[in-house]
Amino acid sequence: MKKTASIQPEQSTQKRVYKDKMTFDHDLYCLENAELVRNISWNPKSPLWEPFDHKHFFHSYDSDGKKQTRSVPALGHFHPMIEEKTSADGLPTMRCGPAMKEVMMLDDNGQYKKTAVELPKREQHVHVVTYRSSEKLTTRKMNNVALQAQNEIANKQAQAFTSDERSALKEPTRDAE
Repeated sequence: MKKTASIQPEQSTQKRVYKDKMTFDHDLYCLENAELVRNISWNPKSPLWEPFDHKHFFHSYDSDGKKQTRSVPALGHFHPMIEEKTSADGLPTMRCGPAMKEVMMLDDNGQYKKTAVELPKREQHVHVVTYRSSEKLTTRKMNNVALQAQNEIANKQAQAFTSDERSALKEPTRDAE
């Protein structure tokens, strides 16, 4: 008779993960006032540069518990946020990256895809980042009644198409030349 040995990982190194209600620390930061110079002219040949004071906020996690990497957008741009170091009390120090905006660009497959690009050099600016507050949050859970209503709406929309309409969506028609 053969004897088999089972190898189990050490229990002390693993952390238990709860799927139902996950608790996490949410930190709020403010990207303080900074001046952005923006061309407000309709004619690109005669620019009209106007200064704008603005600020952003940065939430370390969203309401679903997903870690965030960008500030909240303002004046059509956002800033990537970089975690510098963590202090002894567990609070990360954040740094503001360059001003960026999302544009639609063609990828290698010929499909349009949102891509983050830096703003022009004249519009670049940085913000001083200050810590505001922290909260212990749990991931949100959708109300069962709301979830059921959402599913019913989706089913009605799916049934609204006849089989002919579905096939027309799959096979686009071309006009005769």
